[in-house]
Amino acid sequence: IVDKVMPSSYSEGLTFALGREELPSIIDILRSKENVDFIVLISHLGFPQEMKLLSEVRGIDICLSGHTHNRLYKPVFQGKTLVMQSGCHGSFLGRLDLESSSGRIVDYKHQLIEVEEGIEPDPVIEDLIKQALAPYKNGLSEVVGETATALNRGTVLESTMDNFLLQALIGSTGAEVAFSNGWRYGAPVVRGNITLNELYNIIPMNPTISTVELAGEEILMMIEDNLERT
Repeated sequence: IVDKVMPSSYSEGLTFALGREELPSIIDILRSKENVDFIVLISHLGFPQEMKLLSEVRGIDICLSGHTHNRLYKPVFQGKTLVMQSGCHGSFLGRLDLESSSGRIVDYKHQLIEVEEGIEPDPVIEDLIKQALAPYKNGLSEVVGETATALNRGTVLESTMDNFLLQALIGSTGAEVAFSNGWRYGAPVVRGNITLNELYNIIPMNPTISTVELAGEEILMMIEDNLERT
C-alpha cells in the first residue's frame, strides 16, 4: 500500500514486508546464536494483521502493536504471544513489567496510563525541545488566520479539518474536486486565531499537490479501490 498512496520518494531505500517470510530465520538466529531470553516484536502492521502474523509465526514472546490506534486496557494473547497496543498520538503510555524465571515469562503486570496534564514533563527532554524550537519560535507563533469553528480530522467520516483542507486545495488549484488522506495526521485546532505552527501541523510533511483530468467513472473506481484497501 505504501507505493500506492504516497510518492515513491517518501520510502526511497526502504523495503516493506508483512514479516511472515523474514521473521522465522531472524527468530532462529536470536534463539540459537544470540541466546536471548525474550523476543519482542515492534510492529506497525495493524492489530488484525499482527494477530494473523502471530498465528503463523511462532517464537515471539511480546508484540508491541501499532497502526490501528487500539486502546488495549489489558493485553491479549495470540497463542503464547502477549500483544499490547496503547492508543495513539501520545495520549497513552503502555507499561509492561515482566517476572521471569529460567528465560521464561512467569508473570506480568500491564498498565495503560493516560497522559494527562498533571504528568510533569521530563526536564532534560523539555529543554532539548525548547532549544530545537528557539530559532523558529517567533515565526511559528505568528497568527495567520482565524476559524469560527474547531478544526479536527476524523478517521473515516467527514470532518471540519478535511473540509478546510480540501476547500483550500480547490481554491488554490481551480479544480472541481479535491481528495486527501482522511486520517493519521493533523492535531485539532481550537476555535479562534490560527498560528503558523497550527497550520503547519495540519500536514507536517509538505506533500506535493497534483492535478489531473479524470472521468467520473475513473473517480468512482479510485474510491472503490481505496475502500477495498482500507
